[in-house]
Amino acid sequence: MKRALYIPFFSVVILVLAFIPGDNDPVDKLIASLQKWVETNPQEKVYLHTDKPYYAVGDTIWLKAYVTSGSRHKPSTHSGIVYVDLINERDSIQKTLKLQLTKGTSAGDLILADDFKEGNYRLRAYTQWMRNSDKDYFFDRTFIVGDPFLNSADAKTNSPIAKKETKGKENKKTDVKGELSESDVRFFPESGDLVNGITSKVAFKAIGINGAGISIKGKIKDNEGKEIAGFSSLHAGMGAFNLKPELGKSYVAEIIYPDGSEKQIMLPKVSDDGYAVSINQDNKDSLSVSIKASSGLYQSAKTVALIVQSSGEVIYSSSIKITKPITSIRLAKGSFPTGIAQFTLFNNEGEPLNERIAFVKSRDLMQLKVETEKTSYNTKENVEIELESKNPSGKPVAGNFSVTVINEGKVPFDEASESTILSNLLLSSDLKGYIEKPNYYFINETEETSRALDNLMLTQGYRRFVWKSLGQAFTPVYKTEKSGIEISGKVVTLGNKPLVNAKVNLLSLNGGIMEDARTFSDGRFKFEDLMFKDGFKFVVQGKTSDNRKNVEVILDSAQVEGITKNRNLPDVGNGTSTDIKVYLENSRNQDQALPKFGKLSHVQRLKEVKIIAKKRESEKLAPQGMMQIPEGHADQTFFLEKPEVCANLGICLQGRLHGVRFGKGGKDGVVNNYPLYHDTLADSVRLMQVIVNGRKIEDDMEIAGIFDNNDIDPVDIVKIEVVRSNLALIGLLGRSSILIYTKRGYLRNKRYTPNIVNFSVKGFDKGREFYEPRYENGDKNNRIPDFRSTIYWNPAVKTNNEGTGLFDFYNANEPGIYKVVVEGINSAGELGRLVYRYTVK
Repeated sequence: MKRALYIPFFSVVILVLAFIPGDNDPVDKLIASLQKWVETNPQEKVYLHTDKPYYAVGDTIWLKAYVTSGSRHKPSTHSGIVYVDLINERDSIQKTLKLQLTKGTSAGDLILADDFKEGNYRLRAYTQWMRNSDKDYFFDRTFIVGDPFLNSADAKTNSPIAKKETKGKENKKTDVKGELSESDVRFFPESGDLVNGITSKVAFKAIGINGAGISIKGKIKDNEGKEIAGFSSLHAGMGAFNLKPELGKSYVAEIIYPDGSEKQIMLPKVSDDGYAVSINQDNKDSLSVSIKASSGLYQSAKTVALIVQSSGEVIYSSSIKITKPITSIRLAKGSFPTGIAQFTLFNNEGEPLNERIAFVKSRDLMQLKVETEKTSYNTKENVEIELESKNPSGKPVAGNFSVTVINEGKVPFDEASESTILSNLLLSSDLKGYIEKPNYYFINETEETSRALDNLMLTQGYRRFVWKSLGQAFTPVYKTEKSGIEISGKVVTLGNKPLVNAKVNLLSLNGGIMEDARTFSDGRFKFEDLMFKDGFKFVVQGKTSDNRKNVEVILDSAQVEGITKNRNLPDVGNGTSTDIKVYLENSRNQDQALPKFGKLSHVQRLKEVKIIAKKRESEKLAPQGMMQIPEGHADQTFFLEKPEVCANLGICLQGRLHGVRFGKGGKDGVVNNYPLYHDTLADSVRLMQVIVNGRKIEDDMEIAGIFDNNDIDPVDIVKIEVVRSNLALIGLLGRSSILIYTKRGYLRNKRYTPNIVNFSVKGFDKGREFYEPRYENGDKNNRIPDFRSTIYWNPAVKTNNEGTGLFDFYNANEPGIYKVVVEGINSAGELGRLVYRYTVK
């Protein structure tokens, strides 16, 4: 099998004839496994376009979600629902959006109300299907939320955004200037190992304790002290140099840091025999793949196989007989989708020998153009913009876009640090780990950025899959969610045996939904393709086929994603020194100016008033029994946020209590959401003790009522405490426990009725419409100040089949450089991004 365009060049090039693999050929087996993996495990990606790079308390985050699938980034038809989590710096999910996708896109908003605190936050987005793969491939972005009314003194001493979070394996120190006194420098030979007699590229990466790159330079010396090569970092602490190892020699890097300090690091061990795979992209239309072999291998005429693929799409594959030191193949860049390509060399048994990844830029992006009547406007003047979209060949094409317009003077930000539709879908979504200044590689196509991008490929690594795992059966844990919401579960006898043909009724207490179903042979039922907004409450009732009520209804738990690792920790606090201060000053001016004109709104911020006397927490609680612990001594104290939308307490707590998960427990697994923890000493999963208002709950049915059926209304819960590792408290309580405290006046008087379940389900969040003033009929002369930083947001700009679209808005009454950002996609998966600026006087 062979796919590609071959172009002869120089004498070292071997033109590889078409190879048709036999039934038992390893190439054939590998490609068959790869194609099966692509078919059964389509790779989705999510990108969120937001109106601004950071925010203030009281702002609204306006966003549009793009969900794509496959190597060509076509709008996904696989999933119909996308989830967006807003995570605070305490690693708690503060808000979640559930958005319905239409042709792979959706829009929503998140209000940063007054209960938000200044700090670092994360936006995380994924589909349920994406949870079957590594969570590192979720969309995940770290940004700042500032408080305009936090006084300057507090901001310097207490503000969590005034300093960067630093996490690492060791506690490392900084010098008096705040410079890092320690770092981590690693070396990465191109495609695998250093081999004697073979010239190959060696990349390196130097990072500081906060995970960001640091500049270094130095020399490579052999074991005799002879200087072999010099090196210096190019971007984000990364760089590369060429090295041809000699038999019997070892090599050391002498590194010089910016402060003049030095360090020596041994280079990786050199192999006597082996291959190296090199990529050269100096030609704008093609790239060359060079397979370099040690003398013992090419003299014995070994046969290897090369497979080139991008997100599972095979670009080239062939068996190649190695008879010379260098065997080269030229491939047309046009046969690649723009993005990361994987070049893997295999032996006759189909085992990978070498691997090299490269970022290939093909001509497959949309060509976008905007036109305005003029380049300079007045404040509050109407701006009409015509958008033009063409495919890579220059033909008009319809597209789906989102547009944001900001006043750059009010929202300054380093353009290289932006998360864009190109930097995310083409780069960040395919690489594990932190990528510093991802847009640096896309804002200017220069020789320097191309070299820096290749250094990133050599040091970061691509691991969507491991070749040896491709032949294994793929059984998804999380199924695809289509356009509607599903409610499912099972009906069992009181002896926990499945009931066939049982009657199940679903009724929405908010009105509008009434469904009936019957259970299947395994006692299961489901209601599919339900459409309802968030906040709906339901009741489901089960009966036998002859209408008897002595049955139990058990609902399936909602598939809630727990907290994932923040791979962007170096971005914590990014831009606080200048950018956010300018923005917060503008927000403060707006809030202070509006009251003078009688303009107050729901987002109006009031200055903080500190109340010295406050009600003691104990006065809020219901009377407590004997099983109590001292306040503030629990392993974790948790407060429910938005308890009114909890489907049930077990689901609401899933992933939010440290070291605790919810699963089957109790006698014969009668409780669907029983709190469990992992006993590290016994290496086993154990049941936790449940204590409500100081009274131990022994009966499994009562526990099922609490966590499965909301017998305790989450709204009535004041706080939840976890005792899991404090040995003194475990001794006091008898074992690891969850303690639930309810409000004063709460009485637990519900009777357990197993055939009826009251619950809430997370419904769809409907995005609001962005408000923009319209200064028509002379209204632009009014004296009410307009300090908007986001001048315009529209997630639904479309171009027609002629490739044209139109939108308009009014400027604010602040002069400056206004920045228009257009991002979008077409039905073929061709991405587009355009930045346009105009002046407001």
